[in-house]
Amino acid sequence: MMSRFLNISLCIIMCSSCVKNELKFSLLDNSKIGIDFKNTLTYTEDFNAYLFKSFYNGAGVGLADLTNDGNLDLFLCGNQTDNRLYIGDGDFNFKDVSDHAGIRSSGSWATGVSIVDINGDGWKDIYVCKSGRLEDPNRRNELFINLGLDGNGLPTFVESAKEYGIDDLGFSIHAVFFDYDRDGDLDMYLSNNSHNPSDVIVDSKKGMRNKKDPGGGNKLYKNESGYFVDVTTDAGIYSSAIGYGLGVGVGDVDRDGWPDIYVANDFFEKDYLYINQRDGTFKESIDTLTSEISLGSMGVDISDMDHDGYPEIFVTEMLPDDESRLKTKTVFDNWDKYALKVKNGYHHQFPRNTFQLNNGRSFDSNKVSFSEISRYAGVHASDWSWGVQMVDFDNDGNKEIFITNGIGKDLLDQDYLDYYDNPQKLREILKEKGQVMKELLDNMPSEPISNHLYQQTSYMAYTNVAEVFGLGQASFSSGSAYGDIDNDGDLDLVVNNINSQPFVYENNQLKTENHYVSLLLKNRNGGTAIGAQVSLWSNGKLYFEELYPMKGSMSTVDDRLHIGLGDHKKIDTLKIMWPDGDVLVQKNISADRSWTITQSEDSERKVRINKTPEPNERIEAAKALNLMFVHEENEFIDFDKDNMLFHMRSNEGPKIAVADINGDGLDDCYIGGAKGQNGALFVQEAAVFKKTDQGLMTAYKGAEDQHAVFVDVDNDGDNDLLVASGGYEFSSDAFALSDRLYLNDGTGHFAKSNQVLPTVRPTATSVIISADYDADGDQDLFFGSRFIPGMYGIPASSYLLENDGTGHFTNVTDSKAPTLTDIGMVTDAVWTDVDRDGDSDLIVVGEWMAIKLLINNEGIMEERSSNNGFLGSNGFWNTIEAADLDNDGDQDLIVGNMGENTIFKASEDRPVEMFVNDFDKNGSIEQIITTYTGEKAHPVILKKEITKQLPYLLKKYLKHNAYKEETIADIFTKNELKNSIQYQVYETGTCVFWNDDGNYRKEKMPFRAQLAPTYAIHVSDLDNDGDMDLVMGGNQFKAKPQTGMYAATQGVTLQNNGNGKFTALTPKGGKLEIAGQVRDFNSLSVNGEKYLLVARNNDSIKVIPLR
Repeated sequence: MMSRFLNISLCIIMCSSCVKNELKFSLLDNSKIGIDFKNTLTYTEDFNAYLFKSFYNGAGVGLADLTNDGNLDLFLCGNQTDNRLYIGDGDFNFKDVSDHAGIRSSGSWATGVSIVDINGDGWKDIYVCKSGRLEDPNRRNELFINLGLDGNGLPTFVESAKEYGIDDLGFSIHAVFFDYDRDGDLDMYLSNNSHNPSDVIVDSKKGMRNKKDPGGGNKLYKNESGYFVDVTTDAGIYSSAIGYGLGVGVGDVDRDGWPDIYVANDFFEKDYLYINQRDGTFKESIDTLTSEISLGSMGVDISDMDHDGYPEIFVTEMLPDDESRLKTKTVFDNWDKYALKVKNGYHHQFPRNTFQLNNGRSFDSNKVSFSEISRYAGVHASDWSWGVQMVDFDNDGNKEIFITNGIGKDLLDQDYLDYYDNPQKLREILKEKGQVMKELLDNMPSEPISNHLYQQTSYMAYTNVAEVFGLGQASFSSGSAYGDIDNDGDLDLVVNNINSQPFVYENNQLKTENHYVSLLLKNRNGGTAIGAQVSLWSNGKLYFEELYPMKGSMSTVDDRLHIGLGDHKKIDTLKIMWPDGDVLVQKNISADRSWTITQSEDSERKVRINKTPEPNERIEAAKALNLMFVHEENEFIDFDKDNMLFHMRSNEGPKIAVADINGDGLDDCYIGGAKGQNGALFVQEAAVFKKTDQGLMTAYKGAEDQHAVFVDVDNDGDNDLLVASGGYEFSSDAFALSDRLYLNDGTGHFAKSNQVLPTVRPTATSVIISADYDADGDQDLFFGSRFIPGMYGIPASSYLLENDGTGHFTNVTDSKAPTLTDIGMVTDAVWTDVDRDGDSDLIVVGEWMAIKLLINNEGIMEERSSNNGFLGSNGFWNTIEAADLDNDGDQDLIVGNMGENTIFKASEDRPVEMFVNDFDKNGSIEQIITTYTGEKAHPVILKKEITKQLPYLLKKYLKHNAYKEETIADIFTKNELKNSIQYQVYETGTCVFWNDDGNYRKEKMPFRAQLAPTYAIHVSDLDNDGDMDLVMGGNQFKAKPQTGMYAATQGVTLQNNGNGKFTALTPKGGKLEIAGQVRDFNSLSVNGEKYLLVARNNDSIKVIPLR
């Protein structure tokens, strides 16, 4: 999070609207409702954000009924301010009883508040976490036991943390109470910061994650008959000095009935996802269950957002959503630093919010997994964010995402850091002022920002509506709690701020027509049933909730489960699984009221889930068929060659070719190799495959096999092999870029043809496809060129080669297909009869390209793109397949794109653009990519990176502030832009193009197909219903931290419903599970059984039975 800020600390020490309902919140006047509180922070030379990293973290809020009168009371934590307790009357009138209750914790730095009936006496107690100076004796956490009401009707408390064994002396942030072992009492997970987390790589090499922090560390306490015992180590919980947990959430993420734990760690340490092993221990599983996480994680919430019964995980970070703040407050790791962290045991961590979509249980492994979709959802950037709470404020049946924001000082302001990142400057301040730290903080920028409220505007896509809803006040907010303060059926909101009064918002939802239900769940002893799970069905829609009220940043929310129902007026079925596993089912429950439901002895049935779910018996067939091949990508860093690009192109293989090569009627296959690795030829014999080493590929072991195809080029009745050489690492004259033709002798033995294929170099070939385009009885070839090596962005020419019938080819591009000259950066192509006139037409796709349609007019390939529905189809297209998806007799097109889970948002009026030119006249080209923010297009690249690449711009942009709002037209002259090659992309989504009598109509594929780049598409009738279904695969792991990796798909199986619509299948519904960087699909038959071959970059070949 703050590495440069920490570097300066070290120097100092060394020196001495789019909304569905116009729901509004009313911000109440605290002076009129009885609240007088301000969490004021005052820094000094001896105590400040340099010396105490949590100085600006803020404090929590608690909403709970502490007097058992049915109304919510309010607890506010203070850092340098005493805590306050306000008793509520249910009508937004509060009475300060702090002194009487004895909960002020005067002189201590309070952080989080957890309100829970810890002793089961029916009265809620208050646990307060503490932090502060290392030498501060008041850091011990406090537990205020509720003694009930006195004679004046006021609550009284007695501090008893030591008696309960939880007077922890650490740097505590928050505690979560839950029954992790399901023994009927509440245990506690305590999130403790480290006093001084150190260097990321040093920590990894020292193995510090497994070393307990003697000064604190996260802890798990087991409740043993009312006394809490530290079981941290035995339970498998990390308690190291590198952990810096700012958020902790509990939920049953794998739906086995047992609570799991997510810990959001700030700074460099990865987050922890502890899966409950149902035996008193946890297994930390963040690396295996997620592909990517936030870098400097802040807050976390766990809640089901897509109504499938599996909870999602949202984690906040600090990426600004405002262009100016992004360009002045943000720094991203370079590739080398990021890769080194991963190599040294850290996860793929990126500086943005993460929204982990729960994929449910895998059919193969019976384990859950997550797909990170924040960029698709539009929630990846919300600035310096603390707590997050996912809850339905407008009762429309879909939850909003509320995020608290703001930091008292802009610790990452780049101009400030540049100015003061100088020991000499610090020495001057020390000499002149005597107080270095205070002087630095006085001069540090400070800008309050508004909290965010994201409302779902389409399926799993959100828009920030905070301003429209009345929540747009600028502030330095931290803790927040929601609850129905006035008991009117909607959730109100309280936010704790730094250096200003808390926000108390009244929700005016009653003015809408939406419905709700509120559930107060009590266990057999009458206490809150923390850990209860509710599954509710209304009009066919599932709502899943869990009761864990310690949420957000250091806060506790109303423990009544509130569920918005939209326009549904009743609940069809309500199923409650109590914390011990017992189940209650009720039918036909009325909405628009609050229900109190108590666990009883005689109306439940026991449902105990104590056994680890076993994987299913869908066998990975590669081993059984002896199709064993592991693609081994060579290490090459594209960014060393083109540092202004954002993901690599050197990892786009391998591909698979399938054909009968020896005339025995059985399918054989060739799998391409990476640079330094031979491709592999497999021959089928007796229902297994035998790898044949014919020594053919050795001479080209230094090449990168980018594509392969079997085709009878010499009309001798057998299948010859063509292999395309591609890759990004080669020079333009490299021998390794030569495409190869291997001639078959009819028995499956190949010899390298001496023919030099007449394509014009230098290009890296991406695809070779064959067709008898001139109807003369032999196979002609299309060669697609990916790019010119070392000149990304310069359009490459592709080629049409005409066969003379004996396997000798002539380049007829200029005369027969001139459109292919300088066509662009081609990724794939397909021959198909678009106009149904009996010949082969050609469709070509590529990166930064519109889809190109070349109609075959008696052997002349004429471009018809603009007249056939492809005008404005510019995309980052990766692959294309043709198939009759609607059974109307013509070929529709399925085209794989980057997907929409990306920062590169494109539309017809706001395209992603790229300008290619040698801007600094040094003989090398640069690529400037822009995206729109509002009405203007800004370069994606940050100031430091563009001035490093183009040093002459430093004169103009010495400071980040000068660069922050610059458009491409501000940076470069009209003449420079006019002379640039310009590209536009209007569509990033993977699409189907429906063929309507030769004219194509675009339609985006379903949500699941948009979560990652699609590199491979397989078309077949998987369910034997007569309609062609689709399997898609992709992912791109090698992307810069600024954009983040693209790894959110584990394969997509789309069932064709026969009406022009597709349904994404779940694992239980037949989804094929294909993790990794998928680059190709092909199918073959063995003993009458169909198998899908999956080629994955830098991974093993996967073979899946299709049945």
